[in-house]
Order: sequence, then C-alpha cells, then structure tokens
Amino acid sequence: ALNAEVAHVLDPTLLLTADDWVKVAIRPDDAPSGKYVLIYDLIASQETIDLARRWAAQEGWQVVRIGDGAYGPGEFAWLFAHAQSVVTNSFHGTAFAVLDHKPFYSVVPKGMTNASRIESLLNMLSLQYRLVQATDAAEISMNGELDWGAIDERLNDARDTSVGFLR
Repeated sequence: ALNAEVAHVLDPTLLLTADDWVKVAIRPDDAPSGKYVLIYDLIASQETIDLARRWAAQEGWQVVRIGDGAYGPGEFAWLFAHAQSVVTNSFHGTAFAVLDHKPFYSVVPKGMTNASRIESLLNMLSLQYRLVQATDAAEISMNGELDWGAIDERLNDARDTSVGFLR
C-alpha cells in the first residue's frame, strides 16, 4: 500500500504576496481614471453586477467589469491592485481581493453548486461572512471594514505551512 503524506496547500496565486504580484502588474490601455468597484464574474450574474452598482453608487465610484480572458495576467493584477473594492463570484477574484486588501464580497450565483474553494479560503481567513448567496445580494449593506492585520496573519501562517510542505 502507498503511504503518502497529504496536506491542504494554498492555491499557487496565494503563495505569492501582493508585493510579488505588483512586480508583474501592467496598467491596461483602457484603465479607469477614477475610483472604481471591480467586478470579476466568471459566471455572468445579474446579482453580482447589481451589488457592485449599488456599492459604486453609495461611494460615488465607477464600475469596472472584467470577465474571462479580457486581460492578461499583468492587467488583471493591476486592476485588482488599484480597485477600491471588489465584487466577484470567482475563487481567484476572491484571492486577489484578499491579497490586495480590497473590501470585497464573493457572490455565489444561482445554480452554482460548488463554491467549496471560495468557502474553504474564506473559512480559513475567518471571512465566511463575505460569502453571499445571490438570493441575498440585494439585502446586504456594503461595508469596507476588514481587519487586514488578522487576515494577513492567518494567510501568512497558511502560506508558510504550504511552502514548507511543498519543499
């Protein structure tokens, strides 16, 4: 019988820090000029869009939406780094919002049966309250207050554990 050590390790995007990602960031040609809420929705979802629009209207910001494949990794990293906040239904959208210290909500679209990667990440960081079911998205009041010190501590511990196992 095979006797293998098994460990839950972070997604590779999270093994890097925000400082690492800034080094590859490229300002898109059509970069927004003012403050914006970034929508990254891999699964087109009206609830995700409506939540971002409400947040933008509340703060007087624009809405910038990126879907799948519109930008390369450098532009993607830049848009996250420069957003005021993020509304996403993507694991990697959630990961970059956390890395870049952006207030965010991760929306589980109607019909999405598996949000386990997002749930796992948010549970590990004690941010499960940032996961919103599409049916509840119209009810939440947007809040930008997050304890980034505590979040970074949890993320750094997980990063250290993951890198240690992988080495």
